[in-house]
Parts: sequence; structure tokens; C-alpha cells
Amino acid sequence: MTRTRNCLLDILATIIVLPGYACIAFAYLGPKVPFERGRLHDLAWYATFMARTFDYHIGLVYAIIAILALLLRRFRLALAALPLFLIGVGPTLQSLKAIQSDDEKSGLFRVMTANLLWVNRQTDLILNEILREDPDLVFLQEYTPTWDVAAKRALSVKYPFSFAQPAEQAFGAAIYSKNPISDAIRFPGFPPGNRSPFLRANLNLASGEVKIYCVHMVPPTWSNRALFLDQFAALYSELKKQDGPTIVGGDFNFTNRASMANLLTSFGLSEAQSMAGHGRGGTFKIPFLPNIAIDHVYSSRQFAPISCRTGIGEGSDHRPLIVDLHRK
Repeated sequence: MTRTRNCLLDILATIIVLPGYACIAFAYLGPKVPFERGRLHDLAWYATFMARTFDYHIGLVYAIIAILALLLRRFRLALAALPLFLIGVGPTLQSLKAIQSDDEKSGLFRVMTANLLWVNRQTDLILNEILREDPDLVFLQEYTPTWDVAAKRALSVKYPFSFAQPAEQAFGAAIYSKNPISDAIRFPGFPPGNRSPFLRANLNLASGEVKIYCVHMVPPTWSNRALFLDQFAALYSELKKQDGPTIVGGDFNFTNRASMANLLTSFGLSEAQSMAGHGRGGTFKIPFLPNIAIDHVYSSRQFAPISCRTGIGEGSDHRPLIVDLHRK
């Protein structure tokens, strides 16, 4: 009886662990560049994208399996599950170490990005949080006409320079700034019918002009995949040709483990959470599960991220991201 039970446990261990290794291997060896097209390629890329998005959660599952295996004295199963835990959760454990920020540096510039959630009617809560955090530059997504009225009423004194493109549902965006902005436009170059605006403007600081972008990519559902990839291709092409000071913030709908994040950092942009954050920096709230870090602030070589943390975002399904940058 004991032998039969052990045999069944070994079979169960194989069924549980091997797919985990296959999933992780495919996530990091499968298609990475999202510019090629074709249904099979899309399917393969989408599988790798989702595996990378939830690799932390997969790692937690295998942590539970390893603990249960130890309790059952199934040491080989525990040992087999341990690498999957480390692959999924290891980068987060590494980021828990203290980030050394230089508080004595002058000229810190604070950026805050917040997805407001278009159905959120508790406008005062996030707007008051913005005022408390006192950023120099604010990027807002899912910015509706209701939010436009409330934001202009609450922020216009402290942030006299703004560019807003309110829209119904999740397709509006806005930039608020303490410093003058110019040449603000809804960024062109996206596919016809794209309802999710990307905003571009020049920020005029005493130290010089900075190109700023407010980003909100569509959710990467299977039905949205073509538009999601087209949006990223246009954004990638635009940012790659910038050689001056640049700040990009918003809801990217991908984590910093996605291949798209690697592409953005490949030509010199820095992602604030990776460089100066503590922990996972999860911004998208998932009930009963760890949040996912899909909101980001990227900056060019002229800036050094000093700190990055999440806010509260009361009433929204996103936590704001607050980043302090140092102009080199």
C-alpha cells in the first residue's frame, strides 16, 4: 500500500513539475520580438507574454508545492519545485535589498503616473493624493470628461500647465505640469481607429527641454493583440529615434519581464522600478492575488532614477507610481 502510494505521488510530481519547467522554458526561449505577424506566431508570442506576466505567481504556486512536499517528506519533489520558485520569485527577492538613494542630490524631479479608472467617481481621493505627493509632472490615463472637470478644479492652481484629451470610457489621457509645456499633441502614428491616446509634449525646464510622453496601451487580450502590438511598434519606433532628454510614463499593460520592456531599455531608457524600486512595485490590483507591475516610468540617459514607489489609488484598479529623477 505504501509502495503504491509512493508511486502515485511520484507520478503526480511529474505531472505537476514538468509542465512548470516547460512553461518557464517556453516563456524565455519562445518568440520575443513582437513585430512579426501570423496567427501561429501570435499564439506562440502570446503564450510567452502571459507566462512572463505571471511568472511570479507561478513561482508562488511552486513554493507552496515545495512546502507541501517537504511536509510529506517528498524531498525530490521539493527539490524539483525549488528552481521554479526561484525563477519566478527570485528577481523580487533580490529587489527587496535596500536601494541606496542619494538624498543630498539637488534637482530631484518627481513624476507621478496614475490610471484613474474611468468608472471611478471618487475623484477627490486620487486628486488629493496627487496634491499630497506633490509631483512636478503628472500623467493621467482613463481620463473622462468627469475627471477633466474635477482635475482642472483641483489641480489648476498648482499645475497651471496642462494638456488634456478627455474621452468616454478608458480612452482619455492628460498631462499636468508645474513647468511650461509646449507643442502638445495626441501622438500620431497609430493605427486608424486607435481609441487609446498617447500624448506627446515638450517640457520646458530651466535645465533645458525634455520630451515627455503619456502612454496607455490597450489591454493585451487575445482579441486586442494586433492593436497592442501595433501600438508598441509605433511607440518603440518613436522613442528609439529620440536622442535628447526623455520621460515616458503611463499604463503600458506589460511588466518589466516582457520582451517589450527589454526592447525599450535596449537603446538607453531606464525603467524606474527596476533601477530604484523596492520589491515588486505592483500597480494593477488583482483581488486575492499579488498585484502586477504594468505601470512604468522610463527615462533617458540624462536622468537617474533615485526612488520609485507605489501610491494608494483609492477607487481605481491601479496604484499610482511615484518616481524621483535626478538630472545628470
